[in-house]
Order: sequence, then C-alpha cells, then structure tokens
Amino acid sequence: GLVYIVGRETEPAEDLIQDINLKRVCELITHAQAEIAVPALKIIGLICINDAKCVEAALAANCIEAMIYVIVKGEEALIRMCCWAISNIAAGPPAHIDALIQSGLIEHLAAIAMDHALGITRREAWWGLINACK
Repeated sequence: GLVYIVGRETEPAEDLIQDINLKRVCELITHAQAEIAVPALKIIGLICINDAKCVEAALAANCIEAMIYVIVKGEEALIRMCCWAISNIAAGPPAHIDALIQSGLIEHLAAIAMDHALGITRREAWWGLINACK
C-alpha cells in the first residue's frame, strides 16, 4: 500500500516523507523475507527521485548501511533494487554522491557492473555509476 502511495503521490515528496518513518523503512530493507525487503527498497528508491530533501532524509535514516548489507548478503533481485535506488541517490548533488563514495557503495556498484553473471542487475549498477559521474 505505501509503495503505491509513494509512487503515485502528486504532492511534493517532502510532504509525504514527514508521514513515513524512514528509519523503520530502512530497517526493513535488511529483512530476511524478500516480500518485506522489496517494498522497503521501492519506497526508498521512489522518494529519492529528483528530490534532494527526500534523499537527505533517506541518508539520515541510514539507508546506505541497509543497502550495503543487501549488496553484500542479498539475493540478486534485492541487489538490483538497491542499485536502482542508489542510482536515484547518485543523480543528486555532489554531497549525495560523496556520501555514496565514502560509504563504499560506488565500489560495490563497480564490482556489480563488471560481474557478467548478474545480467540485468549490471545495467542498474551502470546507471548508478553513470549518475555518479555526471
């Protein structure tokens, strides 16, 4: 339900994130069940599209740490979702890109982009790298 609302919201995302417990959403990214982790990743990815204040709120809620956990220990579908969310963050201002670099996520994206076994996940990783280089 919340993913649908975030994805279809016509009001500024800033207004919406005030009503969402982003810290809890970020915790759910690391949940063992994909049925819980995927919607949490979608929420973070959606609120990070073209809205610097929303990205800053997601970063403050520790989304980077949760995404590192998934990239290191998760299954490919979750890793792909993380790459997509990271690419949305990387499309922002230099401060957001710096946070990704300092966390090591850019290095993880580069490793994923070079892993031929990951198929479509590689494309999402490349988008993150391209956005970080703009």
